[in-house]
Amino acid sequence: MSACRFLALAALVAACHAHAFKLQAGGGAQGIAPSAASDRQAQGFVSLFGSDVHERITRQAFAKAGVPLTDDVIAGVRWNDVPPPMRLGPLAGACDARCWASTLRIDSVAIELLARREQTIPALRSHFGDMQFLHAMAVRAGEPAAETRRNALRWLEFSYRVARGEIGPRVNVFEIRGAATTMDDATREWVSALFRAPSKQLWRVQDVFNPGAGDLRRVAFGTFLHLVEDSYSASHVSRESRRVQPNGCPSYDATDEIVAFHTYVGQDTEKHAVCDDAPDWLASPREGSPVDLIAELVRAYADGRDWAFVKTILEEKAFRLAGGARPADTGRCFEMAGDPLAAEGAHRAPIALEAKCLEDGR
Repeated sequence: MSACRFLALAALVAACHAHAFKLQAGGGAQGIAPSAASDRQAQGFVSLFGSDVHERITRQAFAKAGVPLTDDVIAGVRWNDVPPPMRLGPLAGACDARCWASTLRIDSVAIELLARREQTIPALRSHFGDMQFLHAMAVRAGEPAAETRRNALRWLEFSYRVARGEIGPRVNVFEIRGAATTMDDATREWVSALFRAPSKQLWRVQDVFNPGAGDLRRVAFGTFLHLVEDSYSASHVSRESRRVQPNGCPSYDATDEIVAFHTYVGQDTEKHAVCDDAPDWLASPREGSPVDLIAELVRAYADGRDWAFVKTILEEKAFRLAGGARPADTGRCFEMAGDPLAAEGAHRAPIALEAKCLEDGR
């Protein structure tokens, strides 16, 4: 596979995954026309480039908190979906829409290739690999909800401590297990293990978030917010909820308990995308919506509150598990059906979830 084609595949997979609340990564679709994709699964991937819901949630939360929003925070909000290391296409030559469309067959061969490259292409790990927690999702089907929650909270602690300046830009991330930080031993070991591959053992915090000339601390806070925001997408997480939007997607309040986390592999991209559109609480704010909780976190950060304070908000509100929370799965509403690589033809992408998939309330 040529460098252009592999990078195109990698970047698209990276961008497609957890755009729960679709993200206008890098400012738009970068000239990729949905009509250029050759199958419906590819169409679903490409469609995810066309929205800016993450940015809108963040802007609304900052406004509610009365805190000025900077471009560096927005860059951080984008980081989880399109980390800067993936913006390497120009180094391998131009790759236009045709090049992109020719690499969109996400089948068993592609998944195997991604798995082999996991340790060298970091962005892929958050979409099909061991870092799906960046999007409030499970690494694998069957992963206990408590494990997914623990992983999400550990990354949130790491990114928040970077955002506070407790962990500096030149700290070696692999060696953080032995560093003098305020993180507990288990969290330091866990963060270190994420960067144990030989190609990553020299990475510093600056390399991970790669904000260029931007403010590392605010970029880190943006990545923190993205993970929390993703936890309120039905494509990623099932919560106890009695609210249903016109498109069939559950509409969550800030403290709705988590019933199950989902994993992306095995999901239908078109079904996933249905709940990627702007949630009703963004267009019509209501008391107790996720925006209120995100604004609470923004205010806490602006006020210099420590991790212990923020952790309590996350554990007791955003990531509170329901009794009997079940292991991770694709989610009944999002499982793949039919041939995902079939030609587009007369196929119509769904605009709503099937009512029967929510009959059990989850």
